[in-house]
Amino acid sequence: MSGNAFRALIVEDTDASRDLEEIVLRAAGFHVTTATTGAMALEVLDHQQFDIILMDLKLPDMDGLEVVRAVRANPRTRRIAIAAVTAKAMRGDRESAMQAGCDGYITKPISTRTFAAAIDSIIATRRQTEGQQ
Repeated sequence: MSGNAFRALIVEDTDASRDLEEIVLRAAGFHVTTATTGAMALEVLDHQQFDIILMDLKLPDMDGLEVVRAVRANPRTRRIAIAAVTAKAMRGDRESAMQAGCDGYITKPISTRTFAAAIDSIIATRRQTEGQQ
């Protein structure tokens, strides 16, 4: 597993999904913070720095893509990698997430065997892209 001590913000309103993501990432060496709503995520982002945001697209208070757009619009947070982690797997959902500013798209249920590596890869790709700009 990664062991990179990356800082991840999991934005997920479903307890079981949030707990599983958190367990897998902590086991891989990530420092994890969680939020259950879009508003809570934006509040946390005002006070903490992260390497990646794992964004559920269906939240109780706002659309996850609204949160992604807000993160990308903020000069302080726009460089954070964002992975959509969602049960939305219909045609066009991935493209919508990527157009909104996500760097990766992972469907639920997650694979506990590959999840942390996928997150590592999304962070690395984002950092490489940012370095080229």
